Amino acid sequence: MQRPLFIVNPQSAGGSTGRRWRADILPRITARFPGARWVLTQAAGQAAALAARARCDGVDLLVAVGGDGTVHEVVNAA
Repeated sequence: MQRPLFIVNPQSAGGSTGRRWRADILPRITARFPGARWVLTQAAGQAAALAARARCDGVDLLVAVGGDGTVHEVVNAA
């Protein structure tokens, strides 16, 4: 089974992603992917750096959780 890395922008959707992350989203992810890892971004550009690092580390499944900016950073860095 794949061990995905979720790069999460908690500020997306006006902050609702961050509010819902632990209570709603994360339990669903860990139920489906028991070995999942995640990181919450804290600044613009951080998602790109995290995605580039994940690629170097051999992460086989990378998931962007956020808005267009987060997806843009992750796709272009990975």
